[in-house]
Amino acid sequence: MFKCLVIGKANVGKTLFTLNFINYLGFEKIKLTTLKYNGVEKTQEYELEHAKNLLSSDQSYSTSSLQSVDISFPLFNKKKEIKIIDSVGLSEGIENTFKLRKAMLQTLKEIEKSDLIIHIVDLTKDDCLKPDSIDNHIVDYGISAKKYILLANKTDLLSENRSIVRLQKKFEKQHIIPISALNQKGFHNVKTYIRHNI
Repeated sequence: MFKCLVIGKANVGKTLFTLNFINYLGFEKIKLTTLKYNGVEKTQEYELEHAKNLLSSDQSYSTSSLQSVDISFPLFNKKKEIKIIDSVGLSEGIENTFKLRKAMLQTLKEIEKSDLIIHIVDLTKDDCLKPDSIDNHIVDYGISAKKYILLANKTDLLSENRSIVRLQKKFEKQHIIPISALNQKGFHNVKTYIRHNI
């Protein structure tokens, strides 16, 4: 099965993107599988609207383990089974709690196992532009990886495009798709990218 890993820092909109993108593809219900760092796995069915209210939050590290959804992705005249994996937010420093450190390690290990890395950054913050930020390291890895896309989220909160221009100058070798995970803006371009890279 083709695996898409959604990664980025905490509060960039990974979970909301994952759920809204699945909704954009036409799904109203999902089976969400949670895989904790200790190997415990649990699958639960949700209405997508309920899942968004329950799982998406503006609190840091509300996603505390890998959670995935298997879907049939529309691929021209057929469909392809793919797994979309939402991950724990990564950080620059060493987190205080053992569980959070283990969950981040779980995310980092998943990068090597994934067929496509979907990296999300928050356009309303400049921290992804800092030379030694975790986002810079992810981009560097992504450029060397086979399949990688950078999504610039929260365009709905911007009154002008200066943040996007700065991001494009910083990561000029990388294709960037501006999106709004909240309003599903840019999702057609994300769908097209995935379709051509499966």
